[in-house]
Amino acid sequence: QVYYVYTNVMTPLPKEITQTETQRVVYHDSACGISSFVSEKQMTTVRMTSSLIESFTKVDPTNRNKEEDSIIEYGPYLNVANQCWKPITIHFENNAPFIRSTELIREVEVSHWGNVAFEESYKLYHAGAKLRGEYSRYDFQRNSAANGASAVTQVTAALPPQARHVYFV
Repeated sequence: QVYYVYTNVMTPLPKEITQTETQRVVYHDSACGISSFVSEKQMTTVRMTSSLIESFTKVDPTNRNKEEDSIIEYGPYLNVANQCWKPITIHFENNAPFIRSTELIREVEVSHWGNVAFEESYKLYHAGAKLRGEYSRYDFQRNSAANGASAVTQVTAALPPQARHVYFV
């Protein structure tokens, strides 16, 4: 069994949404996993973050999982040629924030007295659907689940237990 995890393969569609709309994305891939070798049997399972699927490509055989609506199964395919490519497109709701970084600076300062200090600076942006229209802080705070569901509301940092003098700007 081979397990793939892809990054940066989803694009928002529509590209702009209002604060009250949910974010939908398009995922492009292949119904069969790309391999340098011939495969006797192959099956591809795509698990989405939501069961609200607008559309998906049907490549025979295609099965939408009955127990979990957020899973689409392609295959099984028998005697799959190497470098097989069967393009698929899945359009579904995904309200996860798409945080991306354009720059990371990590500075390490080692003193003569044995202290070590780290400082990290990140430039982050939301790569999901852009906001169309005006932003309302009142609407967002009143009902953040419905208004700005895909907004970046927090950034989590894993710090070691011995970290001291932590600051955020």
